[in-house]
Order: sequence, then structure tokens, then C-alpha cells
Amino acid sequence: MSSIKEDNRLWKNEYLVSEIGEKLYDLTRGSYKTASFNYAMTSLFSRQKSRDYFILKNKNLHSEFTRLAIDANRNNSSWKTVYGTEKVRINPYYLINLFPYSKGDSIRILPMSNKDLTFRDKTTAEVQIWFQHTLPSELYQFKTGMNIERGSLVLFQWNSHLIASAVLEEVIKYSSPTQNGYTGSYRFFPSSIATFIPINLQEVQQSGIHLNKFSNAKRIINTLYFYNMMCLLLSKEITFTSLSKLEDQEAMERIELPHRDPEDEDIPVQRIRINNMKSNQKWVRSKSIVKKALTASDYTCEYDALHQNFISKVTNKNYVEAHHLIPMEFQDEFEYSLDVTANIVMLCSVCHKRIHHESITQSKEIIKKLYDQRIGRMKQCGISIPLKKLLLYYR
Repeated sequence: MSSIKEDNRLWKNEYLVSEIGEKLYDLTRGSYKTASFNYAMTSLFSRQKSRDYFILKNKNLHSEFTRLAIDANRNNSSWKTVYGTEKVRINPYYLINLFPYSKGDSIRILPMSNKDLTFRDKTTAEVQIWFQHTLPSELYQFKTGMNIERGSLVLFQWNSHLIASAVLEEVIKYSSPTQNGYTGSYRFFPSSIATFIPINLQEVQQSGIHLNKFSNAKRIINTLYFYNMMCLLLSKEITFTSLSKLEDQEAMERIELPHRDPEDEDIPVQRIRINNMKSNQKWVRSKSIVKKALTASDYTCEYDALHQNFISKVTNKNYVEAHHLIPMEFQDEFEYSLDVTANIVMLCSVCHKRIHHESITQSKEIIKKLYDQRIGRMKQCGISIPLKKLLLYYR
């Protein structure tokens, strides 16, 4: 099945049985005998040995392929000569690692108003540009908020179409409404923000998702339709926002946060996965969490507070960079999120480059000192790792 994943038409709604066979035959370079290949194809479309790689439009045919697979007198080529024009889809279960979002507890549709000052008189293309270039470093303000949890997938509705998506990081409620009537705002994980070819109601319904209409009311989509929605988004050329490192740093520095001690938040946090195919990023990272780590460090290098580089034009304080002590690329090995302040240290640009590019024998001193400073807090976040194993991550 992994070879089929490389087909750039993967998320086409349907294939023909013969198309699947031709694709697989090309990938095997004809290395199998014809009879063996034909038997393998018959077995793939059957339910023999609980196989469920494919979903045939005519579900009765699964039984027919199963009968053929166990029949010693079967017609090996019938998968192509008799059933080649039957329509089939790849079972989404086997493509889960390509889905852009992890299955959360909530999928919401958030209607957008053209009366909102941010979007007034804008075209769909202009609103999507706002999602790509502005939302990653700003908040999405609301007048009436949703009862929604961190990690929820939000689909943005504009002019009776779905046009963008993002994963919620946090809800911020204002102590009093703003001059324009906003009562709060949503912060979304920047790496989860994406746009795609606008999707109308008919396309949503044709994908198998039960939704009777688009309206001005916020809607909930049953998570049973999660895979249907992921396939639909991928078929619509979903594209994630990608900021340069400089833009990312400046966006983080501009974030304003209420005063809270990051150590008060040292608790286990759920992991939230995306597949940002543009940057190969797999796990979400939060700018606001980095900003909390930045302010907690008092804008100093946590390896050596005497290290001074230059003054940031944004913060007007010493410039330092964020580093995940346990690199995010190893998130799969940990039950809870590594994107927490306990695992984020601030370093001057020289120390940051040293820890990434210096040999482990030279950077070991930096890593050990940071480890000793943070291991207690990390354990409170459900993150436990021996120093010896951490050092292996940097080899």
C-alpha cells in the first residue's frame, strides 16, 4: 500500500479497479509472473484474511473477490477483464499518516461575516491571503465565541464556501468588550493554518459528510466524518502557511501575553499532530508558548546570562532564540507534548548554532547544563528522559 501513496492523484474520489492494477504493475516493474500478479490483485480486493485495503463502490463485489481468491478454479484475470471498470477507493485508514490533521475531539464550522471590519469588501482570494500572511502572527477576534477546546479543528466559512482551516490553540476572553464590540479572540497554531480551493455545500455532501446547509450559525461536524473531511481537504489542494525563520521570530516577539508564571503551567499537555506537507512539520508548535519562555528568561541566554548579542528592534531587549531541549522531531517517542515552556530554552544566537552544529563532544557541556536546569520541570509535564538518551539525539 505504501507505493500507492506516491500517486499524485491519491485523493481523487475514485479509481477504476484496472487503474489500481496498472499502477501496481508499473511499480513492480513486471517482476511477478502474470498468474501470481493476477492472484495477488484478486486477493487485494477481497476480504480474504480480513483484508480491507480497498472500498468497492459495489460492496457486493468484495464477496465475489473473496470467493474467487479461495476458489482453486478461479479466473485469475477476471479482476481486470470482468471487474476492471468497477469503481474503488483506497481505505483512508491506510493513509492516515498523510492526513493533514490529527483526529481531535471536535470539528467546527465558523461562519465569517463580510460586515466584520477585518474582512469588509474583500474577495475570497483576499481573505485567503489574510489567512496565509496575517493570522499566523495575529489573533482572530470574535463578538460571540464558541464553547470549544484546544486542539479542535476549525473550518472557516466565507460566502457559502469553506475556504480555510486551522487548529485552535487557546481562547482568550476580554474583561470587557472592545470599542468594536469584540468580546474575545482565538489563537490558532500557526503551522496548522491552511487554505484550499473553496468547497461548496454540494461537495461536502458528496464526500459523505452529513451537513444540510451552510448558515450564519456555528456548526459542529460529527468526528465520525473526520476521514471524509481530510480526504476532501486534500483533494482541494490544501496548502499550509509557511513563514521564514525571520518572520517566525518577529511574529513571536510581537505577541502580547497576560502576566503568568510559566512554571505555574508545568502540567502534561496533549500532543497535537499535523502533516504540514510543505515543510515536513509533523507536530504543532506554539508561538505564545515560546513567548512565555522568552519573557520567563528575561531575554537572556540560559546557558550564560552574560552572553549579549544585539538589541531586538521588536522587543527593544537582548535578542535570544528559542530551542526545544528535547527536539520536536522525537515527539513520537513521548506521550505528552514537547512544545511546553519547560522544554523550551532561550539561547543567544551563537549558543543556539553551537548546539545544532557543533560536535557533541563540544556541545555536551551546554546540553548538560540546560538539562540539569529543566529536567525537574519537564517531569511535571510528563516528560522523562535520561541525559544519556538526550545526548544521543544530538549526535
